[in-house]
Amino acid sequence: MTGPHVHKGPHVDATWDDVVETMHEAMTDDHLLCHLGHYTDGQMDIAVDLLGRRPDHPECHRDEYVRTARRLSTFVSELERELLPVRTGSLIRVVLQAATGAVYCDSVVPDQHVIAFIRNEEQPEPVTWSEVPPVRNADRRTTEVANSLRLRLSRQALNLGGWLTERMPDADADPALVPTAPPGAVHTSGDLGGPVPEQCQKVVDPRDLHLVSWWVDDEPVFTVDVFEDPKVRRFFNKSISVAQRRRFYDALGGRLPSIVTQFGRMCRESLGGRLERAVLDVEQGAIYYLRVRARQYLVGVTLDQNEVSPSDDKIARLGVTVRSL
Repeated sequence: MTGPHVHKGPHVDATWDDVVETMHEAMTDDHLLCHLGHYTDGQMDIAVDLLGRRPDHPECHRDEYVRTARRLSTFVSELERELLPVRTGSLIRVVLQAATGAVYCDSVVPDQHVIAFIRNEEQPEPVTWSEVPPVRNADRRTTEVANSLRLRLSRQALNLGGWLTERMPDADADPALVPTAPPGAVHTSGDLGGPVPEQCQKVVDPRDLHLVSWWVDDEPVFTVDVFEDPKVRRFFNKSISVAQRRRFYDALGGRLPSIVTQFGRMCRESLGGRLERAVLDVEQGAIYYLRVRARQYLVGVTLDQNEVSPSDDKIARLGVTVRSL
């Protein structure tokens, strides 16, 4: 069996050989990733793939993956500027997931990205989107490639996805040891009635998931956060207040369907389906979008980079619960 197909931009010379080798190693024979590329300022530097090895990975998709990745690299750089006012740092990782696959865009340095695609069997409902094994494994692998390329540039590794500090899930912890926010630290707004707000309040925690909001028809129905908890106040300073963060996330929540729609248009042909989940991972935490059903979605926020993965899983499990209500 021949090795991965490698396509290089006209500017790529022998100084990129170690980049090609790193990407080659990530394209193992388990066929997990179907495309892995290095893109700068929206242009392809190197693309490596194993297309043609499986019926659902035909070689004719090669150009489509490159076109999608180029658009994605450009759009992620533009979106980063929209997130800067909340003072949580640069946009370092984006995950976009459909029922039949996912795409990952991880930052190496500003405007330089590692972008990977996977295709998998369609997921049956109900599904905790973040915990689909191939999706999770591909996420880790993509972050490893991005950090390897950062080390090549004498940059420190980024805790992309919180994978460098991954902890055991809450299900394995002693409930008596799990801290809870004091009643006065929990802030709610909107309609408190019904089962969805009740479920949202159960998952917010000063340890990890700091805000959850429930949206219907692009309007916030209910929001709960623990920004005023003493354990969370370390993420605030004189340059950004609790009230400012609440206003920012409220406005962004209304923008997310438009942002996800733009991502979806870019990725529909490559992923073969509608986006169900999006993660905007910044240097200090992450923002989560989870589609529940038509015109209904959940938004989550963590301000702790070490807790990006556990918070992601909490939102995914909350989505399963809300779909059943």
